[in-house]
Amino acid sequence: MKEIKRILAPVDGSTPAKAALEAAVDLAQHHGADLTILNVIDDFGAYTDASDYTKLSDILYDKNRIKLEEDEAYVKSLGFDRAEIKLLRGEAKDEIVSYAEANDIDLIVVGSTGKGSIRRALLGSVSSYIVRHAHCDVLVVR
Repeated sequence: MKEIKRILAPVDGSTPAKAALEAAVDLAQHHGADLTILNVIDDFGAYTDASDYTKLSDILYDKNRIKLEEDEAYVKSLGFDRAEIKLLRGEAKDEIVSYAEANDIDLIVVGSTGKGSIRRALLGSVSSYIVRHAHCDVLVVR
């Protein structure tokens, strides 16, 4: 089996993402791996005017940053202190796959669903996309 040194846990505030984060912590502890907790803010700039986009983007950035810091504190409460947080902007599925490849991630641990079923049916799930396109192993947690 390939050595696991770097684990990526994409989170979106959903229950499946929380379960995936817990699994990622367990795996990181077991393998002595580093853990990155990643959140991606949707880039919807094409759908709003510039001033609205800037305001909304700043609000979302601050909100998601706080949530990531809460996730980091939660991970520390589980006894794991080698986690870092990253907040990116863009299309979640693309940013997750790109980040994993650019940072030599060995394993992505992702929740099975995060967005609503209608959106998932129309756009395809992020986890399915990651499984198909990631360069590394992917664990999907229900």
